[in-house]
Amino acid sequence: MAKSSSTEQWRPIMSFAPGKYEVSDLGRVRRAAWFGSGGKKHPARIVKQWDNGQRAANVTFYDDHTKVNRRVGILVAEAFMADQPGKWVLHHDGDNWNNRLSNLFKSDNRRNPEARARHLFVGGKHFKSAHDAAQYLRVSDTTIRTAATAEKKINDKKMMWEK
Repeated sequence: MAKSSSTEQWRPIMSFAPGKYEVSDLGRVRRAAWFGSGGKKHPARIVKQWDNGQRAANVTFYDDHTKVNRRVGILVAEAFMADQPGKWVLHHDGDNWNNRLSNLFKSDNRRNPEARARHLFVGGKHFKSAHDAAQYLRVSDTTIRTAATAEKKINDKKMMWEK
């Protein structure tokens, strides 16, 4: 995930322990700053994301004795997109770890590949996700996403998103 920048926007996660956790438009989640016993201030901390077995980024929240796991893409959509009951939160690039607001959209059908606004091509070969292309080229997912967005080459293969 990208480092914090001055343009990163944070909003509270209202669906669990309101005010305790926040999500950013870059797809990061943090525990909000808080005051402990004796007035000691605890700084905001980024929450570690983990794979739920379906190649999707998840986080775990704790409040008193309650533990809840949530998908990061859904948290970003709840905080930054209009509420649309019955709609699925999908990723333009098909990569469930790329939870930037600019990569998310809502659709009636979660399995509709035509709903995706963009497709990834590496040297003319089509990939369903940045993750699949990264495995093919043996580089990181982030390297693929960065190169494709800038339409650069990796291993002499041009990366690009197409509609």
